[in-house]
Amino acid sequence: MNASTATNRIDGIRLVFQANGFLFLNALRDVPESVFVTRANDHVNHMSFIAAHVTNARARAAALLGAKTTFPWDEIAGGSSTSIAEGVQYPKRGEVESEWQRTTRLLMEALNGATDEALDAPVETGLPLPKKTVEMLISFLAMHESYHVGQLGLLRKQSGLGAMNLRP
Repeated sequence: MNASTATNRIDGIRLVFQANGFLFLNALRDVPESVFVTRANDHVNHMSFIAAHVTNARARAAALLGAKTTFPWDEIAGGSSTSIAEGVQYPKRGEVESEWQRTTRLLMEALNGATDEALDAPVETGLPLPKKTVEMLISFLAMHESYHVGQLGLLRKQSGLGAMNLRP
């Protein structure tokens, strides 16, 4: 395959990101702001932190493939952030949903245009990947996103709102 031609070798990854795209929004649907920013206990992050964190990670996946994007919550929920910092203003649900939709458009365009050359490019990461390539890091980010979408679904159900819809 010509290096400048889009590849289909990441079709499975694209489908995971596509499914997570609507599952994320379904997990947040009708969640009151009071639930969105309240921790279930001191050992669990609230939905706002998780949603901001995973939105930033989605933006990173798009950026790895050349999309021009921003990371609005990098300081409070970015890459190495694993838990809530006290005294920080986390984003409201509507803000996260809007940023998620914007980032999703960029990511899907980037995935649809991904080339073998771009996927084979080396990356610097401390993650335990079998190969340090864009493709391996994007695969990890798809798994990471699925993990957090599941957390959002669980927190939603725990709050009494019922399970998230599994269909768009």
